[in-house]
Amino acid sequence: MRFDMQKAIVAVLLLAATTTYARAETSNIELVNLTYTPLHYRVRNRGEEFTEWRLLMPGDKTYYRDLPHLIMEVQHENDGVQQYKLVSGDTYAYYRGEPRARPEFAARNGREIPAVPGPPPADASSAEASFAPLTKFVARCKELNQPYRLSLKKLAAECSRAQKDGAKLSAALRNLHGFTWFVGYLVDDGNGDVVLLGVKDPTRPPLDIDCLATAIKAAYSDSVPYCSLEVDPNPEVQKSIVRGVPWNTYWADVMIRADYDMKRLGQGQLDPSIKGFKSQEKLLEEILAMEGFPAEGQPSSAKGDYENRWWFNFNSQVPRAVADANGNLVYLYRNPVRVSTEQLVDGSYGSGQTTQSATKFAENFTEHLKSWASTIQALPNCKRFIVCMT
Repeated sequence: MRFDMQKAIVAVLLLAATTTYARAETSNIELVNLTYTPLHYRVRNRGEEFTEWRLLMPGDKTYYRDLPHLIMEVQHENDGVQQYKLVSGDTYAYYRGEPRARPEFAARNGREIPAVPGPPPADASSAEASFAPLTKFVARCKELNQPYRLSLKKLAAECSRAQKDGAKLSAALRNLHGFTWFVGYLVDDGNGDVVLLGVKDPTRPPLDIDCLATAIKAAYSDSVPYCSLEVDPNPEVQKSIVRGVPWNTYWADVMIRADYDMKRLGQGQLDPSIKGFKSQEKLLEEILAMEGFPAEGQPSSAKGDYENRWWFNFNSQVPRAVADANGNLVYLYRNPVRVSTEQLVDGSYGSGQTTQSATKFAENFTEHLKSWASTIQALPNCKRFIVCMT
């Protein structure tokens, strides 16, 4: 079985681009968010007023110490507010029974989620040392009896059987049996199989099998998935451009929605309330107030206007994978996503020219990328997300 390592790396990296806790001590009440969406809640002790509404972000936890009980209200997206009584000594989890199901809240003994392995040691001088974090991850999964292997051959066979006579895929197959993050793959020549290595982390959004198939097809056809929102003759709409993947895929939908949210963030129409994050409009205001128009840079045209574009891309200078001598085992330890920018000059792009506010916004966006990916789901009227590991 021949296998192209570079293209396989690209496929898994493209797929990436669509917590450990223990039972609380007896005197504590512990809250943990085991979903990929923020938990909106407020609490009160008996005889007291409710606190302001609070957010517990995906994977985070908080404690209420030395309290025998609490009254808690949870705000569900479409089901209003539900009230719960919390008793000391218990861990209460916000979780989903199925990947896309409505979140639930209940006392629950949580299971440990093996941490995603980090980069190889800086002083790694051998293949064995380079793979040490992955080896540790696999050992931990075995110790906790947590699945970490997904056979593509088996998955394909299951899908083929499930789709006979036009039947739809089950939720388990649709969501890759619960895997939400992949850290590498193993080529099994003996069985003609490729095995993805990953975790079932419920604090990450579910992966869709259509996106896995799209990623593999894109990588093996040397395609680069991208999208753009362009000006349309009708000022009430924007022209959606999709390249590198079929326009009618879930992947294309996620790209367009993420691009639209990015545009809203840049224009200041969407406030993620992240400390230190500023829209491009705000950055431009500050530059003009302090230094004037010359500090912004050369205008885009003789009219004196400024027009920029931004896009997500990989930082190719950052190492992100290590492979064995045969390329049969590949360990993906980093997905270096960043935001780039370029200015429109004389009606076209390509000069590499930028403005100060656009450059600062790209840098600021990249710096807060991970926080934004989680926080944006808490914003009113916002149903979209993009998940990136920086």
